[in-house]
Amino acid sequence: MNESVFGASDYQTFETEELINSSLYVRLDPSATLLARSSQDVPLLWQTDYQAGRFIFFNGTMMEDPLEHALFFVGLSHTDPMLRPILNTKITALHGFPFHSSDERNISSSMTDRDYYRNIFWAELQRVEAKYDLNYVMATASPSLNPQLETSAYSEDLALYGRETLRSGGEVAIISAPEKQQEGWYKANSQQLQYALPDLTVKTVLATSPLDETRLNKSFSDVTVALGGTQFPTMQEDQLRLPSAPSDFTNTDLTKWYTFNELVSSGLISTQIMPQAVTSEEGGEQFLASFKDSHEMQQREVPWLRSTKASDVADNHHFFNGSIYTKKTDNTYTFTLDEGSDETFFYFTTPIPVADYTDCQLESIGPGLYLVKSESLSFTIQLEETI
Repeated sequence: MNESVFGASDYQTFETEELINSSLYVRLDPSATLLARSSQDVPLLWQTDYQAGRFIFFNGTMMEDPLEHALFFVGLSHTDPMLRPILNTKITALHGFPFHSSDERNISSSMTDRDYYRNIFWAELQRVEAKYDLNYVMATASPSLNPQLETSAYSEDLALYGRETLRSGGEVAIISAPEKQQEGWYKANSQQLQYALPDLTVKTVLATSPLDETRLNKSFSDVTVALGGTQFPTMQEDQLRLPSAPSDFTNTDLTKWYTFNELVSSGLISTQIMPQAVTSEEGGEQFLASFKDSHEMQQREVPWLRSTKASDVADNHHFFNGSIYTKKTDNTYTFTLDEGSDETFFYFTTPIPVADYTDCQLESIGPGLYLVKSESLSFTIQLEETI
């Protein structure tokens, strides 16, 4: 892209052959403004003013995929001033952790696999969590459909990791039942969690398979959020669906592209890692280094992004169901919400700098892009005078 959407330049260039897009070879009129181009210098996004109006053109097919709508919103940002609600949150899920780890020395020759995860892997995850203010969603599943009250290695690990996750502001989630193990899955996991973490309330499920909500609700009636099973945040009846898929840290630019699309379209970054995929000490070091690098980049690019528990995202009413009414008087925009909430976040895009604002907080986070936070039913943004 010719201009970074956010403050830094990490999310400006994406060099990966796995981005599939079919475009026409075109030559732009000298009066057109190029906004984005392909690696072969083919124009992808540009704007052209015509009399009192403006046209935004996209030259490609990638918008067929809901995961690749970022350039659509980039184009909209070059039109009239616009306010749209966002989630302003990052979610980091630990898929299948803890799990029944071996007392053998498969990963490291100097310690058992269980000790490796406790003393090396988990310790580093905690350092990353503290440094980048994360709130882990620890999504786990019992290794047995007949858990016993007697202490087991998994139960000990679940109690240990679970308490530390909760103490640091995260949450414990359940993994959805495999399609061939629906019967008894949720009951067994409910029993296991009560043995290890008595009185725990589970509000989130990591949907790795189609959800049988009847069986789920019998054992976990407080679940209101499903991570996975959707490509865009949606509210379905009383359940919030948030995107979540395993993050591929081996393909930095592709992961960066999908992260950028999430950020631009909904103000969300949903990261999912699978600690069980580590099979060697060297692989663990690379995994943790890549995980840390991804959060370092996020810290540079979007330091304003909040880290929340998945179960807290449902509080953002206006992203899912709310209505926003706009009144324009000269260079002043007054926005009125249909109902109030504790905190509501928006992207406000404008080609004209903001001069003043009332009943909200406003922060410049990129060229012509502002983060707006409001707890009021109505707020006003005034733009600078134009000649």
